[in-house]
Amino acid sequence: MNTLRFRLFFLFVLLSLTLLLVSCSSSLDDHSSFRDVTVELGSDLALTPAMFCEGYVDPDTVRFAAEGTASVDLNTAGVYKITLEHLGGKNTVTPVTVSLTVRDTTPPTVAFRDHTADVGYLPKAEDFVVKAEDLSPLSYDVTVADPDAFLTSVTVAVTDAYGNITKSEQTLSLNWLKPTYTLELGSTLREPDLLIGVGYGNGAFTAEQLASVGSAVGEFELTAESSGRTQTVKITVADTTPPVLELRNLHRLPGKKATMEDFIVSATDLSAVTTELVTPLDMTKNGKYTIVIAATDESGNRTEAEAQLIISKSSDYTPPVFEGLTAMSVVRGATPDYLTGVSAVDKVEGTVRFTVDASAVKLDKAGTYYVTYKATDSSGNTVTKKRKITVAKHTADDTAALVKEMSEQIGNEFKSKKDEVLAIREFVRTIRYNNEWGEPDPTYYGFTVWKGNCKVHATCLKDLLDLRGYETNLIWLMDKYTPHYWVQVKLDGKWYHIDATPVGTHNKAPALMNDEERLYYLRENNYTTPRLWDTTLWPACP
Repeated sequence: MNTLRFRLFFLFVLLSLTLLLVSCSSSLDDHSSFRDVTVELGSDLALTPAMFCEGYVDPDTVRFAAEGTASVDLNTAGVYKITLEHLGGKNTVTPVTVSLTVRDTTPPTVAFRDHTADVGYLPKAEDFVVKAEDLSPLSYDVTVADPDAFLTSVTVAVTDAYGNITKSEQTLSLNWLKPTYTLELGSTLREPDLLIGVGYGNGAFTAEQLASVGSAVGEFELTAESSGRTQTVKITVADTTPPVLELRNLHRLPGKKATMEDFIVSATDLSAVTTELVTPLDMTKNGKYTIVIAATDESGNRTEAEAQLIISKSSDYTPPVFEGLTAMSVVRGATPDYLTGVSAVDKVEGTVRFTVDASAVKLDKAGTYYVTYKATDSSGNTVTKKRKITVAKHTADDTAALVKEMSEQIGNEFKSKKDEVLAIREFVRTIRYNNEWGEPDPTYYGFTVWKGNCKVHATCLKDLLDLRGYETNLIWLMDKYTPHYWVQVKLDGKWYHIDATPVGTHNKAPALMNDEERLYYLRENNYTTPRLWDTTLWPACP
């Protein structure tokens, strides 16, 4: 009996140990036969239970739990928990939890490029990128090696949301020179005309280079280097200006001969001029006739002008009368124009031809001189008049040096071009106002006497702005009884009125004005309507 009990007990213990070993084996199998998996963001693969099985387990005995992989997004980085079901013997099901890690270790795919822009450009990394691709949002960054150079390297970095970076070294080229420029024949080529921005590339061209362009129609190229960037501008010299044709009226007796040349005072142009009588001449009938003459230059530009032909038996004994022979002042070394504003008018023929004799004037020596004007009408009546010319002690070079000295006092530390223009205006407004015109050189007068009227303030302002490369115009009122002068300046591609006169409504006006504001602040004292300027002579300020 005891032996039987012992055997039964032994069998019980053996069975318990077997069950324990099976349980341990099953538990060990469930945990050690599975693995966590890591995949790259955006992977194109199908998730299967076998991916998570080690070699110790039959993949056919493993399945996803009911919720499966619905929460998994292979395009979003993160750690996802997945429940597997391991099918054991006698339909036993053991749940197992594994991890799927989706991570991004791939830098963005980027196609880079060099970039060219005009001076004043603020570098943007996107300008150096042709195409950038990644599964996450991208950020861009750029570092410029030498911000002051016109040709420099830049480091461009493209970073995804997970910190993966793609970098490249590219080249930034800044254009400081216009690619093309059109110059009117006979005009003076100035360096600022060729530069894109004020203050960039100054001094790149020599005086000889600039002087070599403009004397003939054609295509020219100038090449220069500045701050590491060599550029070429193509200059077209064009002749679009028609000849200047000045005619005079003629008085003839019936049957007297007259030719086209008798009507022509001058026909001038930078190229050869041919003239043509458009209206036939008939000298047989009394009367007053309009004669049309045309002048054409070598570029085909044409000018037509009219003159009066008077055929009459009456005699003319009255000589012409000169107009515009007011006293004239010039700086030493200047080349004055003795013709501008001067005319000889005959009561019968109207405007007639005249000659100028300035041989007595010594432009290199200060003093008072006289120029002789002589006019003769077609009836032989002659008039001779003298004009007073005063040559000042200083030269144009003296004025230029003085303007440069004033400019240096103003300095160059400004946040913007607008601030610079306003600072120059304030400097000129320190010149006290009086009624003196400052002739023959209002600028020299203003910066030496520190007094002057509106013209003195205007020329001082204009000369300072011109020295710093701004495009300007000296502008004045049409009203001869209440004259006024001020300046137009081009700032950031737009024209403005700017007045440095420190008195009256001009002192109250905004520093930079459009046309409407300029008109408003030209009302003075009892003027009820604005005084006007000739809008055909100067650009609009909208």
